[in-house]
Parts: sequence; structure tokens; C-alpha cells
Amino acid sequence: MRPFNYYIAVYLGKKFKDEPTFLQCFRMAERFATHLVCDGARLDLENTQVLNALCIGAELLLPYLGNPYVTEERFDGYTLKVENGRLFQELSALLQMHLPQNLLYRGVC
Repeated sequence: MRPFNYYIAVYLGKKFKDEPTFLQCFRMAERFATHLVCDGARLDLENTQVLNALCIGAELLLPYLGNPYVTEERFDGYTLKVENGRLFQELSALLQMHLPQNLLYRGVC
């Protein structure tokens, strides 16, 4: 199932109205999450727990798109950075809470 279809039909998300905006935020959350997983493990996009975590991350990133206080940060081709680093802390905490524990670095949680 495509991520946007999952977001609408299963996750029952309502914050994103169009697929391109959702995919931009979803891919940023996905790239960020790959930095949290151990041993270069790949995120299983068929796993509902992983998809839910990435949908939550995408919703967190949505308000920062087009924000004049956002400068630049690269998540493997997708760019976003907040000056004070608060976004990094919030996204990291949310993903750690919702990703399957066997994917996370031992020292992170």
C-alpha cells in the first residue's frame, strides 16, 4: 500500500490534503528515522508500527514547511532545519517512542 493511501485509510490522518506534501514530510521522517535505527537496518514499510511512526513524524514536520524560521538541513536529499534544534529533539523523541524497539540503538532509549 502506498504511504499516502495508508495515511488516509488506515492511520486516518486528516492534516495532509495532498499526496506530494505528505510524501515530502513522510520521506523526511523516513530519512531521519534511518539515522536512529541500529546496524543500518532498513525500515520495513510494510510494518504498521513503522508506518504509524513515520506518519506521526510527517505530521510533526508539516508546520515547518515554508516557515521563514527554517534554514537548511539535509535528510538525504530532503531539506529542513530549525535554528534552535527543537525539531530534532521532538522528532527524535516521537520516533523513539513509536518505532519498534528492536530497531533503535541501545543507548538511545
